[in-house]
Amino acid sequence: MKKILLMVIVIMIAFSCRQKEAAKGSGDNDSVKLSTDETERLLIGNIDLTEASQLISNFVGDTNQNEFLRTLSQNRALGGIFSIKNFPKCSLNSNEAVVLWFCINNDPSDLKSPPFFLSAEMIPDLSIYPNGSYPKEPVSIDSLEFPKTFTYDPDDGASTKDVRKFLIEHTMKTKNLKKIHRDKVNAYKSGFQSLQDQIPHPGGGQYCKYPLAIFQNSEIEVKTTGKKYSFGVHAFLDQKPTYIRYYFGYNKDEPENRIRVILFAVNAKGENIIEQGRGEPAIILQKSVPPFQ
Repeated sequence: MKKILLMVIVIMIAFSCRQKEAAKGSGDNDSVKLSTDETERLLIGNIDLTEASQLISNFVGDTNQNEFLRTLSQNRALGGIFSIKNFPKCSLNSNEAVVLWFCINNDPSDLKSPPFFLSAEMIPDLSIYPNGSYPKEPVSIDSLEFPKTFTYDPDDGASTKDVRKFLIEHTMKTKNLKKIHRDKVNAYKSGFQSLQDQIPHPGGGQYCKYPLAIFQNSEIEVKTTGKKYSFGVHAFLDQKPTYIRYYFGYNKDEPENRIRVILFAVNAKGENIIEQGRGEPAIILQKSVPPFQ
């Protein structure tokens, strides 16, 4: 019995020593933990499913303050979906960016365009716009990408829990759609601004000061390991989606664009990708520009 007890003590001491050695690290060890600051920087462009559910719940919620948004989600659109073949791509280590323009179809004769949608294009060089400015109109010479849209059924509920369930179960596909000419995008983004002028935000100002959302690429190097990590559009598309789905969310505390665009990667079945391999959460994008900081 004494021998067994002695062996247990020796094993425990050896295990403790190994843990201490592992905690020290070697500077180039892959398991070195990131500092709090570095971890936060890695998450700059991403949100989790809970935050996405809350923002979308704010948009569809049946409250007096958000009646305008609730009506949009039920009668015009809560979001839309692009085929990956139609979604703009951004090269890593470049100034390219994906721009999504807010469009309200105010042309009674246009029965092909949905009533409320985002058109998409890639800007080759975002650096030509100084901080705090943005392209006033699409830069594409001819046409922009065009989504298939969907509305929200109020019977699905508006709580964060209801929306989370909806996001997990939401299934929808699309085909490669025709493009929309930049002249129409210019007209329809003006239609979006005109609609806001008719229904101002209860807290003053507009729901969206700027009629666009810009998603960028970024890359950081972790000091402790020397490893480089990409986030934003490039990392998002690394999930190998078949489709890209967007939802509208609402954040009353945003200083400029209170209507937020939330991007989900979608698999071949038309389902939102909620988890990546090894149980890691999927990359969900929301932190677009504006606001300009």
